[in-house]
Amino acid sequence: GVVQSLTYDTPTAPQKTYVALIDRPSSVQSVINIAHPISLPIGSPDALKAGVMNEVVGGSSSARLYLNLRETHGFTYGAGSQISSDRLVGRFIASASVRNVVTDSAVYEMMSELERIVSQPVSSDELNAAKASIAGSFGRSLERPQTIASFAVNTARYNLPKDYYSSYLQRLDAVTIEDIQSVAAKYVQPDHAYIEVVGKGSEVAKKLKQFGEVKYYDINGNEYEPKESKALPPGLTAERVIDEYLSALGGRQKIEKVQTVKLNYKASAMGQDLLLKIYKSPGKSL
Repeated sequence: GVVQSLTYDTPTAPQKTYVALIDRPSSVQSVINIAHPISLPIGSPDALKAGVMNEVVGGSSSARLYLNLRETHGFTYGAGSQISSDRLVGRFIASASVRNVVTDSAVYEMMSELERIVSQPVSSDELNAAKASIAGSFGRSLERPQTIASFAVNTARYNLPKDYYSSYLQRLDAVTIEDIQSVAAKYVQPDHAYIEVVGKGSEVAKKLKQFGEVKYYDINGNEYEPKESKALPPGLTAERVIDEYLSALGGRQKIEKVQTVKLNYKASAMGQDLLLKIYKSPGKSL
């Protein structure tokens, strides 16, 4: 048959950083992603340098984001970042999950670390530690046959130099502090990022305005204008709500006389129709 071919505009970073908030009223914590697309082709001379830079920022439990958000401030169990190269489009992303009450503080610290890696040179100790970590991971990966196979596939697929992987450690060792600051300025853009937050909007939205406009999105990524919440009527309590609900059903006394209940559930998932029937009576259920 005919295979439909879809085309999409290449993703671009926003002109100005803003907060993309997915309001989840039941959340007791916020999931934070600070991200933007980048153009970093596989095999690019910058790819390895960018990987070392990311190792310093958030590539491990000894990286800046982890030490700042977990060790210094106790905001989270862990925080980190990733930078990806891709044939079409890559991305940089810094992530953490934190309690509602410290959501804005965590975003502030994350943005501060991104601005610091762009504006200030890394230390020689940080550079050497990052190189050692990456070299160790590379060496351990060679123990798996599938790693060697992937090297061969990537070399052919992306038209990489024949010595791309055999010269990896030499090129890693040659990365300098100046290289790190150069790629950071090129691929980390705190002023042109999406600050994605999934959390309880009523508790976090106002404090997030300091980082840019707060836009609301549903779970499918569609933007919408939030409705202003109305104040509860005076004297309204949970007990009153339940009592009026029971009255609307016919009254508590009638409901207490019910002996049997039948529940029918219908759903559709992954092309399959589901039907669930539940019967309940005193001392029995099916």
